[in-house]
Amino acid sequence: MQTAQEFYAAVNNANLDLGLASAEASQAAGEGLVRFQLETCKGLLHALVQQVREAVAVKDPGELLALSSKWSQDSTEKLMSQSRNYVSTAQEANQQIARFLVDSGTALQGELVKTIEKVVSQSALPGGQSALAAMKVAMASASKAMDAMDQATKQFTEYAGASLTASPMGAAAKAASPRKRAS
Repeated sequence: MQTAQEFYAAVNNANLDLGLASAEASQAAGEGLVRFQLETCKGLLHALVQQVREAVAVKDPGELLALSSKWSQDSTEKLMSQSRNYVSTAQEANQQIARFLVDSGTALQGELVKTIEKVVSQSALPGGQSALAAMKVAMASASKAMDAMDQATKQFTEYAGASLTASPMGAAAKAASPRKRAS
């Protein structure tokens, strides 16, 4: 027979394991985004150095105006590309964390229900079966709410990616990217 202390200890251990694993998954996703930002900064720094070199080599104002226009177009293309990459990276991280939480939460929920059923069936508490039924209903409702939140998050990230592509700057960058420019 499992005592209440053993039951609470098992639940606490399961929650601790889930919390630690969730924190590790979140940390991995955060590290991926930080790596992405670092690479973006490095690329921007190299582009800036190249622009300074080009500006120093300018001989007349017309050439400087042409360079300014080229830089503006390049910057718009890079901004849209980086934005799409960032949204894609964030969506991937969100999907990994959501998948982890769903898998872990389902296993934890099943284990919790089994343990509670065992405790209730072994105890002679009046109303234990009705409390167990109420708990199962509450857990099912919570599971449905989590599914709804997961769906809303997916829709939001898809919407963000779609609006980024459909934005006027995104359309301009997409239209300009296949063009060949003079170096």
